[in-house]
Amino acid sequence: MKLTPAEIYNRAETGPIMDEGQFDKKILPRKLRELARDYDIKYNPAEPVPTDDSLADAVFEAGKRLLLDLGILCTDTGRLIKFSDEEIKEGLKSAPNKIEVGQGERTRILTPRKAGDKSVPWLVPGPSGMPISEELAPIVATSIAKEPLAEGYWGPTIPRFQGIQVKLHSPLEIFASKYEITSSKEGVRRAGKEGLAVVGGMTGLGLPAFMAAMSAGGLTKGDCILTSCVNELKINYDILSKVLYTSRCTDVNLMYDPTPVLGGIAGGPETTAIVSAAQEIECLLLGATLSGGNAIDIWSGTSSNREAIWASDLFLIGMNRNVEALEYCYHFAAAGPCTEMLLYEGAAKTIAAVASGYDFHCGPLALKAGKENYISPLEFRLCMEVAHAVTGIKRGDANDLIKLLFVKFEDKIKNPPQGKSFTECMDLKSLEPSKEWQVIYEKVKKELEDIGIQFR
Repeated sequence: MKLTPAEIYNRAETGPIMDEGQFDKKILPRKLRELARDYDIKYNPAEPVPTDDSLADAVFEAGKRLLLDLGILCTDTGRLIKFSDEEIKEGLKSAPNKIEVGQGERTRILTPRKAGDKSVPWLVPGPSGMPISEELAPIVATSIAKEPLAEGYWGPTIPRFQGIQVKLHSPLEIFASKYEITSSKEGVRRAGKEGLAVVGGMTGLGLPAFMAAMSAGGLTKGDCILTSCVNELKINYDILSKVLYTSRCTDVNLMYDPTPVLGGIAGGPETTAIVSAAQEIECLLLGATLSGGNAIDIWSGTSSNREAIWASDLFLIGMNRNVEALEYCYHFAAAGPCTEMLLYEGAAKTIAAVASGYDFHCGPLALKAGKENYISPLEFRLCMEVAHAVTGIKRGDANDLIKLLFVKFEDKIKNPPQGKSFTECMDLKSLEPSKEWQVIYEKVKKELEDIGIQFR
């Protein structure tokens, strides 16, 4: 049973007073360290995909305890939104475990996967908030959506609209946000896949722009809109309004994104896994249809490194063993398109995501998703092919493959190859990759076959 908006708002206004600086610097880090010690949670670098189910259960219980003891800090009021043990238990029982994505013949029903599941995750390639120029947005959408294994399209951020820089909370943000959606849908239409689910809301960080993404001609039933948590275990009225509006006033699927920062307030891999579980539970209590938990390393800005993969997979396995809900994963990679490293990173993270039981996967997002137009369909193609190839893989076998791939890129994460932009590695007329990029793709795919990945 969902808590009512009035109940949530009242708690944000009347909950225990908490100073944000104290919460970030002392209270949350101290509590995380205590929980890691009390639940005996220890990082194991030898297993990027953890095989110890009791450890995964411990992370889930520690995350639940963290949310129960601290709650969520509303930064607009300086008060804690608290939940009772019964509310957490009931909220987890009533979490969505079956949703509809797409429209018409493109409709798909999503149900939860588990570690080692033989079903293929929902594969949704796309920029996932990467900055894509206005003129290239529909072209990029077409090139990616036409990939045979693509089952959705995750849209970009539009950094400039009609030649003008888009600023947060400005009127222009409203129109750039709407264009993000209409250009994505136009690209999907050109790809011959009308009705394919679109994921959006990446440009519209302000509330009016966020709502504009769901106005006439925008996101609709079967599509998904994303809003992000405030790291860590915090929220503000702008985000709370987005969450409550989408989950209570629309039929668009709400993706609520609790991406923890490993090495920041969340601490190391053990405590990052704990806060990931707590924030995942927070998302479900507030009304998320889908939620995520992909740790980002503060030092490299990626989710490719060993610690980030371990923390993300451990918490996810624990959630899947204790809750029937739907979780998604995306991947910030270090390298750029037209490089072998990007494909190695993507393959490793995809194997980990499939083996640990994520329900929805997108990636790899090149160059930490920060450089404009540094994207192509080919990195997504390989990762979708890998996802199909390794469904049902045992976690131990997944670890063997991932460690072979780590050798190829792990020491390069902090100084990766830049690669090439969309216009440099793709033909804009045919939307086919350059000969150089195609050769790299075929080389890496052959290497993956040589280490035991059997493509279908």
